Amino acid sequence: MYAQKKSTAADALVFHMNAGSIWKLPTWSTMPTGGARLPALKAAGYSGIQSLDMKHFENQGFDFSHSGRVDQLVDADAIARLGRDKGYMCTTLHVGHGLETDLQACALIESILEAQNTYNYPLIIETHRATITQDARRTLDFVERFPELRFNADFSHWYTGQEMVYGDFDARIEALAPVFERIAYVHGRISSPGQIQIDVSDPFYAQSVQHFKLMWRLSCEGFINNAKAGDAFIFAPEVLPHIIHYGPSQADGKGGHEETSDRWQQCAQLLTIFKQCWADALQQRA
Repeated sequence: MYAQKKSTAADALVFHMNAGSIWKLPTWSTMPTGGARLPALKAAGYSGIQSLDMKHFENQGFDFSHSGRVDQLVDADAIARLGRDKGYMCTTLHVGHGLETDLQACALIESILEAQNTYNYPLIIETHRATITQDARRTLDFVERFPELRFNADFSHWYTGQEMVYGDFDARIEALAPVFERIAYVHGRISSPGQIQIDVSDPFYAQSVQHFKLMWRLSCEGFINNAKAGDAFIFAPEVLPHIIHYGPSQADGKGGHEETSDRWQQCAQLLTIFKQCWADALQQRA
């Protein structure tokens, strides 16, 4: 099940800002502060926010997508009910911790699909390390058993965690076609074979950027080929701070560390990249 467009969305593609991307920005970030912060988000093209806590963004004209965890069979029902009642566009999910047996993992998936159907509310499983989707092969097996699944693509966890360039990258891409066909949401982060989050403007990482462009374009094509009228495709930059071990950093000379790139600007670059992926996918269909 895909998220549904809100009345203000002219196109199926909409942009949400993951709140983690603007959390603990360095003081030298170019993102406006104070009362100019939320208008800056709108001016940059973000019609929605993804956050665990919406209180800072309520009544500001934003749509919302939520995020949550499903560890127990009862979790999905509460998450779907909350999302429906709050009017969120969807909820992306971390499911399990990756040590579940196939029986346990499939039971969690079944609970998610049941809750989604009960509340007619999109629950979108994220490809994420330390969850049941940390392994690409296992995720393909889930798709075969549950073809109605839809995914939030955070491909950094596979590109880095499974070192997708170690071996035949093109063969991996071909094998992952059933996943690309089922992407409903994209967490915008680009990684390298050894780093979970990179500075996309650094020429050293040009190959990684090209690989993500390919995976994102294929995801766009999957949505365009399978979505129905009213379905929404959400791209949300998720460029996280070094304090939680994501953003690149360097010693600040004062006994601490400072980030080496402006995550606000990184998000803008990711939007530009993804817009081109979307345009290329539309052109491919034309």
